[in-house]
Order: sequence, then structure tokens, then C-alpha cells
Amino acid sequence: MDDVRRRSTCPGTRGTLALAAFCLWSTSPPLSGQCLGPEQRITASDADDADRFGHSVDVFGDLAVVGAPGDDEEATNAGAAYVFQRENGVWTELQKLTAGDDAVQFDEFGWDVDVEGDLIAVGAPGDDDAGNDSGAVYLFEWNGASWEEITKLLPADMSNAAYTFGTSVDIGIDVPDENPPNVVTVVAVGAPRADVFEGVVFLYQRVGPAWPLIGRLVDSDTMGPNDNGELGASIAVRGDALLSGSPLDDQLGGNVGTAYLFGRGQIIDSWVESVQYDPTDPAPGDGFGTAVAVARRFDTYVVAIGAPSVLGPGAGRAFVWDSVGPPEVLTEGGNQDAFGAALALFGRTLVVGAHGDDEGGQDAGAIYVYTQDELGVWQSDGKILASDAGVEKEFGWAVAARHGSVIVGAPEEDALTPGTAYLYDCRIFGDGFESGGLSSWTIVR
Repeated sequence: MDDVRRRSTCPGTRGTLALAAFCLWSTSPPLSGQCLGPEQRITASDADDADRFGHSVDVFGDLAVVGAPGDDEEATNAGAAYVFQRENGVWTELQKLTAGDDAVQFDEFGWDVDVEGDLIAVGAPGDDDAGNDSGAVYLFEWNGASWEEITKLLPADMSNAAYTFGTSVDIGIDVPDENPPNVVTVVAVGAPRADVFEGVVFLYQRVGPAWPLIGRLVDSDTMGPNDNGELGASIAVRGDALLSGSPLDDQLGGNVGTAYLFGRGQIIDSWVESVQYDPTDPAPGDGFGTAVAVARRFDTYVVAIGAPSVLGPGAGRAFVWDSVGPPEVLTEGGNQDAFGAALALFGRTLVVGAHGDDEGGQDAGAIYVYTQDELGVWQSDGKILASDAGVEKEFGWAVAARHGSVIVGAPEEDALTPGTAYLYDCRIFGDGFESGGLSSWTIVR
């Protein structure tokens, strides 16, 4: 967009607001009290060393999905994803997903996962169908008895080698205000090494049984200093908002990072860049955009962006934009804790992963929980370690939260162990639509 450099109405961002709601204050009520309840550990039924179970996680209602990109059942590091279901408060394994006959060694199926309604998306950035490490995303749908593969998405360019398409994936299901009650289902896929590491987000929309490509989103700075920002390293979609991180962007210094918000115009049903987010007080190696999250409140949105300082000496930070004015900046722990490497937003609760935290042992990991008070300030609601915290567990490598549940991945990336995931039922949960109306919130004791 030609006007991307104009100052927006939100300090800390660059660009114009095609969707003004992104910076309007929401009047939904605050939540209070400790959120997370008792922990339940889950592992794969066929767990094996170096599976990296917990590298990716997601939760939706009574369903949870955990990626294990190092699983060797189909081939070495071909990968897998596991579906768990909650019944009577207990999470049990329902089904193991793989690429089946299509699996090849080092596909790393399960690198990222997402579940939304009756759909599951699984990224396999090492897939070679469209070129070496071009990547793929597999979509599964519930058929009433099991999760069945319905399609395999591939990057649609002429040359796709080394795209790592499927590094990040997110499903968005929305009922647009302009055309109710038609449901719009999109799948956003990050290919951070596309276009010589500039990065691309590919957007697909369901049309009956087909999934045509409707957008190839790139940031506005591809012709400038951003030669290898890796847009698409992280993705979050909610309603008319698509947020993607570019954590190696160099515009504000070496690998400071940035993030871009794309908004959908409902009348013409097109996605365009609306806002560019930058960290306040940037420092080399921030990795701003390593993790992103978006929550919807009525017709407004809250944006969270992590800067874990994975390439620098800092402790890491998380930035939250939810009103007119500068972002609130959260930070905890010490150097190399990777605070902000994983984020989850639901209602007025924010969960931040810090997989390098050393309190439970070197790189044992931790998560931090924040709730927003009646003045709009994010207050600490506690730090949580795994019940079996230990060296290199990397608890907090991945986090997700939805519908009253929080799931945390601990893949133990560099250890010869299978990996674990942890589920918590949140004492405070919403109506499933994140609408925030007082009557829709229930307090569970």
C-alpha cells in the first residue's frame, strides 16, 4: 500500500487503519482471580524418544490437538499430530493423525496445528511435493466417526523450493456482518522462507468441497531493507483480522522484527495490509513477531505480539495493543528465558510462554498468566511451572487457550525424550464467542 508509512491513530504502529475498530476501546467487563485450575499431563499413546510431542498445540471446546513433528511411525521425522477429547473433565487420546501413504522422511507433519470447529489443520513444512522443503498443510474434517483428511494444500507459485509452507497455520471461521448467515472459512498458511526469506502468507477460502487460493499476502516493505524478515513465521486469524509476524525484519535494527495486520473488507471480500506494528524501545535480536495472538471483543480486536529476544541478550517482552495509545509492555524473568516466544489470548486473559525459564532447572520453562483489570491494565495472575519441571523440558514452548482451557507444550526439543503437553481448565471461561457480555461469563469454583 502506498500510504503504509503514514502515522496511524495507534502509537507504536505504522500505516492507516482500514478497519478503525482495531484501536477502539471495548467495554467488555474485566475478569479477576487466578485463572488456571488443576493440571492434567497428556502424552502420546505410542510415545518415543525425540518425537517432540508438544512442539505445537491448540484447543477448541472439548478438543485438543498436539503436534509431534519428530514422530517416526511413517518415516524418520515424518511427524504426527494427536487429537484428545475431554469427557467428564478427563482428557484422553482420540486419534493419531499422520500423512499416511503420503508421508516422507523429514516432512515434520505436526510442526504447527490448529483446530476450529470440525476442522483441523496440520503443517508439514518439510514436505517436498512442490519442491525440496516446499511444505504442505493437511486439512482434516470430522465425519461423525473420525477425523478424515479432506485435502492437502500446497504453495501455488511456479517455484516453491525451500518455502517451508506450513511453518504456521491458522483457521478462521466467521459470520460476516455484511452477509449473514453465510459462514466464511479461511485457512492462513505461513511460508516464511518464500521470496528469498521475505516470507509470504497464503490464504485459502472454502467453497463447497474446494479450497481455492484467495490471497498471497506480502508486507509493504519487500522492496526496502526487509530482505529476510520471514513474514509468516507466526499467524493468528480472528474474524476480519489476520496478524502475521516477521521476526527477522531489520528495519529498526538487526533482527528486531515487526508484525503486520491485514484486514478483510467484507463488501469486496478482500484482505489488505492495515497496520504495521513495531516494538517500543527496539533492540537488535528482539525477534518481535515470533508469536502473535488476536482476540475479538464484539467488533473490536486485541493484538498481542511476542519479542522473546531469542537472538539477543534480553529477557523477552510481550506487547498488547487494545486501546488508543501506546501498547502495554509486559516482561518477566531473566536473560534467555524466551518470554514471549508463545502467546495465547482469550477474553481478558493473556498467557505468555517462556520456555527458557530456569526456575525448575535449566530451560525447564514456565508460563505467565495476566488478566486485565477494570482500568484496562494487564495485571500478573501468577507464574506456573510444570508439575514435573526439569532440565530442558521447555514448558511453554507452545501455548493455546480457548473456551476455558489452556494447553501448554513441552517438547524437550534437544532431549532424547518424547515430549509432553499440559492441560488446565480455566476457572474463568466465556460463552465460546469471546463476546465479553457480563451475562455470558460464568465463574467456576
